Amino acid sequence: MKIGKQFGLVCMAVFCSGCLWAQDSTPSADTQLSADSQKSEREASPRTFFGQPFAGHWTFTSEFSYGQEYDDNVFDSSQVRLSDNVSRISARFTAAVQKKHLRMQVHYYPDYVVYKKYSDRDALSSRLAGQMDYSFSGRTDLTWTLDGDRAPGYTGSPVQLLSFGPLVLPVFDPSALQSNTTILNADTGLGLTHRFSARDTVSINLQASTVKFTPANGVPLSTQFSQNSFSGTGTIRWDNEFIPRHKIGLELGNSYFGFLNPSSHSFYQYAKLRYSQSFGHGFQISAGAGPSRQEGQANPFSGLPKTQGTGYAADFSFSKGSERQNIGITFSHGSQLGLTQGSLATDGAAISFMRRFGRKWHTDGSFGYSRSQSQLASLPSNNMSYSASGEVGYQFRPDLDFTAGYSYMNQTVDQTLPGIQDFDRNVYRVGVHYTFQWLTSR
Repeated sequence: MKIGKQFGLVCMAVFCSGCLWAQDSTPSADTQLSADSQKSEREASPRTFFGQPFAGHWTFTSEFSYGQEYDDNVFDSSQVRLSDNVSRISARFTAAVQKKHLRMQVHYYPDYVVYKKYSDRDALSSRLAGQMDYSFSGRTDLTWTLDGDRAPGYTGSPVQLLSFGPLVLPVFDPSALQSNTTILNADTGLGLTHRFSARDTVSINLQASTVKFTPANGVPLSTQFSQNSFSGTGTIRWDNEFIPRHKIGLELGNSYFGFLNPSSHSFYQYAKLRYSQSFGHGFQISAGAGPSRQEGQANPFSGLPKTQGTGYAADFSFSKGSERQNIGITFSHGSQLGLTQGSLATDGAAISFMRRFGRKWHTDGSFGYSRSQSQLASLPSNNMSYSASGEVGYQFRPDLDFTAGYSYMNQTVDQTLPGIQDFDRNVYRVGVHYTFQWLTSR
């Protein structure tokens, strides 16, 4: 599952630091060779995105958080910086179950922000996400993911969950931000994996995404960029475990991107040679690289002619997981829908670190970089953002945490447009979160 591209899960940072540090390093299917080792993997304890183990019956978990934030640039402006104290009330509701052939998890996240001075910006954000895994046999598995959210561009927490090999960790990685707009984003993916032998595995994945922008706070959207965008992607991948813990493979992908109001269409194909390895003790590494081709249709709105070009596609991930420490590094170069009007995200990199000290203290930090490019303007704009975040937490008891943290973001753009401009931002925060869980009967 590629969380960074398919799941993109925007969640509350106070949740992530309190839950994910406990996530174990469990064996993945990529490191298994014999039928006996595959059986051991199926019997290992799988976990949800938040590091909680599945059970043979429905498990319901709820988390509630309250935090105070100081934002020194509420309106994301490079000229007039206005600050405010912000109250954030968040929740997460999770249902999960694992049966003989089925594993399922569903998460809902409401998030409400209240501004002390600029109360007209108070807003509610919502996200629904889930995953279902079904095992037809010991060789064939089906995975379906769904992720949808609706949030004003200025209120949604910029922390998302990314996959670092077998680990899922929080990263302060907001991509490009667009103020004064409400963003509706939906993504779904379907993947089928079949093991032809102990060495050879083939995976087929289909993904569909859509992003819709609507104006907010009385500020109209730019007419130079698309207000609706959608994409469809298909990939096929072959892996061969030529020696234990070492894999080589080939991945082919084809994507279509459509932009409406105004309209534009583009296509993107790539072929990657892949290599992955497990070093034991929780270390995992995976890399892929190869040629790519992109084609854009002529755009009568901007007067841009039909474009064609070649380049490269690449991705890399490294992870180290244990009960007390998780580390992840990831990089990707390719194309996917961006979160500003009419844009494609082309580059992304992230680093995440989580560590538990003693029985009560835990800390996490992350760094993120993203680059996106507009597809419709007569003068294409490149948006680049850099972000960093750190947090420390103290566990008063198993269901109650206190957290304090700091986040920074810097965004630069080639062209200043409504809601898309240069800015930097500092956010200081403190908060508490409470967790409770109950189980259904077996």
